[in-house]
Amino acid sequence: MVVSRDRYFDAMRDTSVHVSAVMQRAIDTLSSVVRADTATELWALAHRRASPDCLKMKAFFLRLAYEASGGSGREDVISTCGAAAELLNVSQYAANHVLDGKGGYRTTGDASHLIIAALLFREQAEELLLEACELAHLSAAESLTLARWFSLIESEVYRGQLLDLDVLVFGKASSLDGASFRSLYLDRCYCFGGAFLEFMARVAGILSGARQEVADALARFGKHHGTALQIVNDIGDLVPSSADPDAHHAEYQDQFGDLRAGKLTMPLYLGLQDVRCAEQIQQLRASRACDPDGQIQVASTLWGLGAIHATRRLAREEDARAKSSLCVVPRSSARDMLSIMAATAKTNKYYVTLRDLFSSVTKARR
Repeated sequence: MVVSRDRYFDAMRDTSVHVSAVMQRAIDTLSSVVRADTATELWALAHRRASPDCLKMKAFFLRLAYEASGGSGREDVISTCGAAAELLNVSQYAANHVLDGKGGYRTTGDASHLIIAALLFREQAEELLLEACELAHLSAAESLTLARWFSLIESEVYRGQLLDLDVLVFGKASSLDGASFRSLYLDRCYCFGGAFLEFMARVAGILSGARQEVADALARFGKHHGTALQIVNDIGDLVPSSADPDAHHAEYQDQFGDLRAGKLTMPLYLGLQDVRCAEQIQQLRASRACDPDGQIQVASTLWGLGAIHATRRLAREEDARAKSSLCVVPRSSARDMLSIMAATAKTNKYYVTLRDLFSSVTKARR
C-alpha cells in the first residue's frame, strides 16, 4: 500500500505533538536558569519550535529512521530523543545567528547572552538524550555512542562555519574553478544539513537494533537529504523581502544575509561569474542588502542566468541519491514516508516563490 501525502503529514503532526510536550518541559526547566528578558530571540524561537502546531522535521526523521530500521513502539524514547534533537537544533540556530552577524545586536552583551543561552539549551538537549538512553535501557557503550553522534553534529556545523568564514567567500570566487567550488560547497552544505540527519539516522539505528546494512543505508539517506535541504535553504536566502514573508521565511531567516556577509553559496558563485550580475551583487552588498529594488534586480538576474535552476538541480541530485539508498531498506510505511520526504527539492517553496515572482515581474514589464 502506497502512503499518501495526507497520511505522511498526519504522522508528522502526531510526532510533533508528542515531542512538543517534552520540549516544553525542558524549556520550563531552563526558564529557572536563563532570564527571559535576555536572549529574547532564542526564547521566542524555542517557544515557536515547542508549539504543538510547529512541524518538527528532524524529530519526525528520527521516528521514520527508527521504524524503517525495524524499531516499533517506545513512543517515550522517540519523543525524548526527538526533543533532544530539536533543542540541539534551536541551540545551533541561535549560535549561528550570532556567528553569521545576523542579529543586529546593540551591544556585545546582547550577543554574549544569546551565545550563553544557546550553550545552556545545548546542555539541556544532552540531558534529554541521556534520559532517552535510560528509557531505552541502553548499555553504557551504546549511550556513549549516541552522545558521540550528537557531538559530531555540532563539530560538523562549526566546521561549516569555518568554511563560510575562510574559504567560501566572495574574495576567493575568482580563484575557485567550477569543480573545486562544487566540491567545497557540497561539503559546506553537508556540514550544515547532511551531518545532522546522517547522525540522527545512526542514533535511530542504535535504538532499533538495526542491521548494519540498513543502518548504513539510512545514514546515507540522511546525509544526502540533509545536504539537499541546506542547498534549498540557500535558494530561500535569495527570495526578496518584498515577497510574502509568511510564505517563505524560515526561523532566523535573514533575506540576502549570505550576500551581505559575502558568502559563496552556489547561486551567488554562479552570479559572480557574470560581469553584469557581479556588479549588481556588489552594489546591493554596499547597501547592506537592504534595498528592495536591488534585491529584486539581483534575484531576477540570477534567475535569468539559470543560477537558481542550477542550484535546484544540485539539490534534486542529492535527493535522488537519498532515495536510491532506500533500496536496501525493507519495505514499510516508514520507508515510503522517507521517500516522500526526499521529494523536497522537487516542490520546494522558495523556488516556486521565485518562479511566481519573476513570472509576474515579466508580465508587468510587457
